[in-house]
This record gives sequence, C-alpha cells and structure tokens, in this order.
Amino acid sequence: MKPYMYSLFALFIIVVDVFAKDVRKLCTNTLGSRSCGQCIKQHPECAWCLDPHLVGPSRCDLKSEFQGKCAPSLIYSPSTEVRIIPQNNLPLGSKQADGATIVQLEPQQVVLRMKPGNYYYY
Repeated sequence: MKPYMYSLFALFIIVVDVFAKDVRKLCTNTLGSRSCGQCIKQHPECAWCLDPHLVGPSRCDLKSEFQGKCAPSLIYSPSTEVRIIPQNNLPLGSKQADGATIVQLEPQQVVLRMKPGNYYYY
C-alpha cells in the first residue's frame, strides 16, 4: 500500500472517531438525560436504557455503548416503520360522472412512525 493511502486511511479513522464522539455528546448531555423522549430526540443514534437501576451518569447514550451495561431487551431505540395501508382508490385516469378525469395520488394512506431526526425517502 502506498504511503498516501495510509494517510488517507488514518484521516478517515480520525473523522469517524470525531463524529462518533460528537454524537455521543448529544446523547449524554443534560437535555438528553432528562427523559426517554428527550433522549431519542437528540439524535437518531441515541437510545434509552429502561433499567432504572443502571449504574452510570446517564440512561441516554449511543445504542452501542450500552453493551454489557444494559440488557438488550431494556434498550429503547425505536426504528422507522412504514406501512402502506390497502388502498380503496379509484384507478388513475378513470372518469367522474360528468366525464372529468379523476386525478389521484397513490398511496393515499400511509402509516409512518419515525424517530425524530430520521429521514425516509419514498
């Protein structure tokens, strides 16, 4: 491997490490530590330990940081859920009684549950 590749790889590792520390600061700050709701609003990677006897400064942290500290079944980190409900729409391009074309968007009904800060593209 050429020397510049080592430098590029080292720079990548440093950037990833700095980003992870910044996200962790968001999770463990005083606002995120107040409640489960405040915790998961801080960043999409934040999770809340439901164990009230957790030993440590905060029950809010990165999900990966709870390994060995909080039982996996007690880690609350909701994921995005998208469900398209069965549609009862008129077919696109069909006509109304007066002959005008019906314009519809599909799907018209969607169930969407998202953690604050997450994105979903459809």
